[in-house]
Amino acid sequence: MKPLHKIAFALAAFLAAGLGQASAQVSLRGIYTASINSTLTLVVAVHDNNTLDAYLFDSGQQEVGKGTATIDASGSTNLTLIVDANDNLYLIHEVSAGVYSGDIGTVTPNGAETGGAFSFTSMKGDVGSGTFTTNAYTMSGSFTYSSGSFDFVAFRDAAANRFGNISTRGLVGTGQNVLIGGFIIDGGPKLVLVRVLGPGLAQYSITAPIMDPTVTLYHGQTPLASNTGWQNQSSPAIVSEIQATHLSPPAAGDDAILIQLEAGAYTSIVEGATGDTGTALVEVYEVLLD
Repeated sequence: MKPLHKIAFALAAFLAAGLGQASAQVSLRGIYTASINSTLTLVVAVHDNNTLDAYLFDSGQQEVGKGTATIDASGSTNLTLIVDANDNLYLIHEVSAGVYSGDIGTVTPNGAETGGAFSFTSMKGDVGSGTFTTNAYTMSGSFTYSSGSFDFVAFRDAAANRFGNISTRGLVGTGQNVLIGGFIIDGGPKLVLVRVLGPGLAQYSITAPIMDPTVTLYHGQTPLASNTGWQNQSSPAIVSEIQATHLSPPAAGDDAILIQLEAGAYTSIVEGATGDTGTALVEVYEVLLD
């Protein structure tokens, strides 16, 4: 086994062990990337919260190391196209049985987000480009570089039948008189925004809103996340992600939790951060960022 492949398998085993210790309800599904050094880029695709694929793109040795699972078949050649949240493109091409080539590039969506263009450079320095279109059901397109022209179709889950929004307005008291908003996710994973309006209710002529609300999201008795003031997040990137939903709360004192959740029952509890009381609105949205 080549050293690169050994590294990939070791990374996959290490990451799998770490993910297994995480909450079974908070969804870890997605694409994760990291630069190992100047020539190595790691791409990890988490599929069902327990299994993952790990790929190492080595521009120094001009090859790709593959961790687990198989490459999806597309036409006469095996191809996988991965696009992460930052519109980086990772293309894995199975040249022959067990022999992989790879490409790294970027995706440029069009203004209407119904498609766009992408370009990439292979591990051997070949430059390629292509276009794609997307709707609620598929992503499809074509690309060309030195080894030929390729068409691809990737099916998506339909977004037509999905959870939209639930909300509850009530008085936030103390002790057992806190405001509770419960919801159930079926199927998962879903990216949800839990939003609590306190100071932001003043613009809607609510005369006694709670001015310093705090919200905690629970799965059973286990707290998953909490927030006091939606701009007070663990990183500035989360604030930007909340703004990208176009659902950011109207006042800085309002709360927001953006989190990806697996199927299950969840409870959001709203109370006064400093023991204050008043009216609050607790809302839960399903978010589609793509």
